Amino acid sequence: TLLASSAASDVYKEGGKDKLDASLNGTEGYVQFEYIKDELPDLFAAADLIISRAGANAICEISALAKPNILIPLSANASRGDQILNARSFERQGYSKVLEEESVNAQTLQSAIREVYENRQTYINAMKKSSHTDSIGRILSLIQDANANSNYRNPISLALSAKCWQSHFFVQVIFTRRFPMVIPIS
Repeated sequence: TLLASSAASDVYKEGGKDKLDASLNGTEGYVQFEYIKDELPDLFAAADLIISRAGANAICEISALAKPNILIPLSANASRGDQILNARSFERQGYSKVLEEESVNAQTLQSAIREVYENRQTYINAMKKSSHTDSIGRILSLIQDANANSNYRNPISLALSAKCWQSHFFVQVIFTRRFPMVIPIS
């Protein structure tokens, strides 16, 4: 199976279409993918440390799983700057170590890996204390508060969908002025 390796250190790397390094094929403890899809939940669950960009989806998954991590956001030259803002926010909250793309080299990466791994419980504790762990409940509460304080005569209907790959469920939340309903969708 994918995670059956017994190497002391396993690295799973996503490279992108046509970006695999053939010279690394067969390297013990190293597996590369063009794209990681179905394997992602297992890889995240097995990871002791995650090195990632700082896109919204990535940081939400990392936070939900409370995995120690190093974020390397896309530079302002290569993006809108949102990844830099995401990464710095996670760093300020104690969730992540951030390395600027321009300053990453073998030495800075090794140092960051060592630091994060040695202090992994501190990162895990910070993420577990986060108020973001119940996002659906928080969104519902905000909607209920806004709806209760509105002056509309007709009920306001909103539909929210949330996908959670960790437990493979979908939830649709339908809210009207009269009552909320949470409907699991398989």
